[in-house]
Parts: sequence; C-alpha cells; structure tokens
Amino acid sequence: MTTSTTSGVIDKISSDRHGIYMGGNWYNNKFKEVDSGISPGDTVEISIKDGKFWNTVRPVSTGPVSYSAPTAVASSKKPVQGGFPVAIDHYSRAIIRQNALTNAVNYCSGSTTIPKEEVVEVARFFETYTSGDIEAIMSDPEAVSELEAMVKDAS
Repeated sequence: MTTSTTSGVIDKISSDRHGIYMGGNWYNNKFKEVDSGISPGDTVEISIKDGKFWNTVRPVSTGPVSYSAPTAVASSKKPVQGGFPVAIDHYSRAIIRQNALTNAVNYCSGSTTIPKEEVVEVARFFETYTSGDIEAIMSDPEAVSELEAMVKDAS
C-alpha cells in the first residue's frame, strides 16, 4: 500500500460525495464523504492510497463553482453547492421531486378527471418553487414569461 499527497482544483464531486474528480482522475472513499464546505472549483490537497483512494481532503483555497449540468429551468444563474437553486444533479433534487409529486397528488386528489400528465406538471411547478429555481426565474424576464405560461396551463 502506497500513500501519496497531491493538490489541485476539484473538477467534480460525485453525487454521493464519496468521489472526487481532479486532474483527469477519480479518487474515491466508500467510507467517508467529502466535507460539505468543499465544492468543485476549490483547490485542495488530498492524501491518496494506492493511487485511487482518497484518505483526507484539505482545502487550500476556494474558487468559483462551475457546473456542466443545467438548472432545472432556463436561467442565466448557476446553482451554488448546497444553496439555491439546487443543482439538477444534486442528490437532494430527488427528495424535492418526491415531495413535489406527493403534494401534487394531494392537490389534485379532489378531481377524478385530471390526467397523470397534468399531475406531473403540477409537481414540476411545486419543484420549481421548492428547489429555489423560482428565484433564478424571477431574475430573468424571459423565464418569468415561461413560468407564467406554466401556471396558466396548470390552472
């Protein structure tokens, strides 16, 4: 077993926060999560076992966060790790969607004539609000028009 130390800028962190992609390589640790204060774009120093498993991650400096995944709605704002809007590939988006769908079913349960597709549209409306996408939309006039059309169609 060899242990080494390297430093660089984090390109990606896996959705379960057990993997770090840096310098063209993935480093994983199935027992530990990367600290929530560390984000893509940060410069870190990591200790590596056997060339592919990280043991410790120490921040050296923080940098701008960059995501390749788009937000759930059209917006010029990029998601911030752990903030709003919630990134489309962030694990908490699944929880938000489950909650939105449950509430959409409850909201629509008074009517037996609503097709499943419309229940999903109501759920997407709830997701837009809950995920923080609404704040991104409200700062973009074109996106506001799209949201107004969505609300009109849902009612």
